[in-house]
Amino acid sequence: MAVSASSKYGVTLKNDLGRNRMLTARCRSKDDDLGQQWIPDGGQFSWEFHLNLFYSTQYGCDIFAGNLINGHFDVFIATKYKDKCHMCQWSCREDGLWFYDEGWQRWIHRFDSFGKLL
Repeated sequence: MAVSASSKYGVTLKNDLGRNRMLTARCRSKDDDLGQQWIPDGGQFSWEFHLNLFYSTQYGCDIFAGNLINGHFDVFIATKYKDKCHMCQWSCREDGLWFYDEGWQRWIHRFDSFGKLL
């Protein structure tokens, strides 16, 4: 996957909690705060961005869904994800966050429900 600072990237957070449960997320980078988002069951929140010149772009989200999910999750770190996805997809489930690896074409359980990396 060819990468340049002008390459466009994106992140999608999907609410796959089921049972009509709402997901709340506040995502930000060092330069951008995307504000509080309320994502209904089955819904998603997406945004796009370009990498900075130093390939140090990072986005983290504080995600909350009652007692199911409550933590900070690093959903994009350029040095970690720039070669794994251009539209990085995250599925929020009862057991934590799952990442879709575009190269392997499969979902990988990355974080537990409290933001601990697995």
